[in-house]
Amino acid sequence: MTFSRQWRSLVPLAAFTVLLLTPGLAIHFGLMPFAYRTYALVAVSGLCIVLCVLSGLSLADLGLGRPSFREHWLGCAVLTLGLAAIMVLQTRLFSFDAEPPVWLSFAPFYVLVSSPSQEVV
Repeated sequence: MTFSRQWRSLVPLAAFTVLLLTPGLAIHFGLMPFAYRTYALVAVSGLCIVLCVLSGLSLADLGLGRPSFREHWLGCAVLTLGLAAIMVLQTRLFSFDAEPPVWLSFAPFYVLVSSPSQEVV
């Protein structure tokens, strides 16, 4: 593999990395209000899926196929209910100010909880 071919294969990965970092960095630098974070993440996720499908991957390749195993659906239900219980407990135990949280408090939640949960569920 030549040096230029090696870098050419990393270009899509770098582009997806930049695409995924854009909403968080825009919030951090004040270019986008924190209130728009959900819309931005949905838009970026949708764009990533569209780009993958246009590049030749199927929805099943992306993990968006319909699983037919009963154990899978049971696992999803347990995980979803567990995450919902954690969110309800969090809202009951912690008080929230009217101020939106700083971006750095959102990033660990997104990286450690939200993103892996989306991959499992």
